[in-house]
Amino acid sequence: MLKFFSIIRKFIVALLVAFLFAALGLFSGLGYRVNSIEETSFAPTRNGYANAVFECDMTFNPILYPFYWITRNGQVNGQFSMIYLPDSYVTYRDLQSGDTWGHAVYGVPWDRYADYVMFLTTWGTLPNLLTILFFTIFIEIVGKRSIYIILLCGILGFYAMSLIGLLVGATTACLVLLLLSKIVPGFLTRLSDYLFERQSKNMGFE
Repeated sequence: MLKFFSIIRKFIVALLVAFLFAALGLFSGLGYRVNSIEETSFAPTRNGYANAVFECDMTFNPILYPFYWITRNGQVNGQFSMIYLPDSYVTYRDLQSGDTWGHAVYGVPWDRYADYVMFLTTWGTLPNLLTILFFTIFIEIVGKRSIYIILLCGILGFYAMSLIGLLVGATTACLVLLLLSKIVPGFLTRLSDYLFERQSKNMGFE
């Protein structure tokens, strides 16, 4: 029974970390960096939507978007198209004849850039979440939760200096943890216990 609860606890921790990483990926700077974006074409149709074409140069954080990098979409630089729905509709009515007419309101290009970025960041949300979950479950299975600290330092490094910062942050954290484990025997184990075991007791798993 204790082994069963231990497995459930590990899965819950892996699931929570996966959702946390997926949520962090939605924030500009942490999850992605937009180097440039420009709307090249925007054609409203009579069917209540517009055909939007834009160019974007964008880099995703490999830690938070592993699926994108696995599918070679970690760095995108090209032209993209999407169906853009209007922000609202304006309707007019002739008081004499009673006829009505109107048009859709789409806003200005720079107001639509956030939607373009969201379009590129969310196309693979589910497979990306499952990929993150696969890695977090693996970390829980091998029992090396200190890897989470390395990943978090890599995320912060990406925020500071993009891919180079990610490598510097993750490498520095790895070296520091290894050094501390040599100086203080059992440091990584005790760190893992402090970060997770006590919290799991409070949740009632032990």
